[in-house]
Amino acid sequence: MRRTYKFELEIEMKSSADRVWCSVKDFARVYPKAVSIYEGVQVLQGDGTSAGTIYLSTFKPELKSVISATKERIDFVDEGRRTLYYSFMEGEIMSRYNTFKATVSVICPSSSSSSSAAAADADADGDIGAVVKYLAEIQKANGVPDPDFLKDYMRMVFQGLDAYLLKNP
Repeated sequence: MRRTYKFELEIEMKSSADRVWCSVKDFARVYPKAVSIYEGVQVLQGDGTSAGTIYLSTFKPELKSVISATKERIDFVDEGRRTLYYSFMEGEIMSRYNTFKATVSVICPSSSSSSSAAAADADADGDIGAVVKYLAEIQKANGVPDPDFLKDYMRMVFQGLDAYLLKNP
């Protein structure tokens, strides 16, 4: 059984790349409002949006049997590429995985298309949405099965974020 598990997702978003990127960076403030599984996110160290930030995420009571809290750290933020690198430090998740590192990139689709479909998808500022690329690299503990469920979980998280951003312009 392989111990390293990697996956990559591309999630199409209707919200603008700028709004999605700002929300990804401002995880502690935005995600508890946007994604129903979060009970809260507390910044323990740092400013909440830059490298070195450590935050504690707590989850809704109905998830407590699976996961109640995680401690995560923002490792690096690349503003020019709209990419954020983070890793899990503590929580139930770390009983199954020796390391869990992830990268979130927010990409603006090419706006050079002059098609009417692209124009119809553009918002009032001319933005045509975003694509979130999520890459996870996980070192599993011995005997732990591949965490395939995380793909659906992360897709649900970003779809929830997109729905929130569209309802709260």
